Amino acid sequence: MTSFQHLPFVLKRIIWRFAYPGDINHDPLRDIWCVLEHHRCVPAFFMTDRIPWRGCKHMQLYDVWPLNPFKKGNPYLPTTVVEARAIVFADTIMYCLEQLTPEAYRSMGTYRGHMRNKMFKFTRNAIFKWNTLCTELFMRYPGIEKIENYKPGLPWVSDLLNQFTEAVGQSLLVTPLAVVMLL
Repeated sequence: MTSFQHLPFVLKRIIWRFAYPGDINHDPLRDIWCVLEHHRCVPAFFMTDRIPWRGCKHMQLYDVWPLNPFKKGNPYLPTTVVEARAIVFADTIMYCLEQLTPEAYRSMGTYRGHMRNKMFKFTRNAIFKWNTLCTELFMRYPGIEKIENYKPGLPWVSDLLNQFTEAVGQSLLVTPLAVVMLL
């Protein structure tokens, strides 16, 4: 019995067309590895629920967009059928960082407005910009992952901030090969 790895690419392409919508540009196993690498490195807390189909530019169709395959827990979809250049980062990142206390900003050596502009710029990017977001925002400012640096608030805000600080601590850099495959 021949394994899927040893099949010719043309035959893999035919099998893939029956299994998933769209076409593939490279080996399907590499595509699966790329999505799994993003699952491993990017916490689901930072991701939006849906991502547009490739070529779909209309926000009115949000309800029919597929679930974001880069978000851990969502079903797999080939990266060639979804728009890899779409904004995939959730607005919860901005909300949580706005809850930092003035003392926390001072201890990190930055200003609130500077941090807000920087995070707005980074969270409006595609999935392949995760390494930039992770290094320029989460790794550059020590203290973002400490819950005591945030304003105490309502119970749901405290739960949200706990999830956020845990997610920052679990953030890893994506392997460069997985990033290149999405370009």
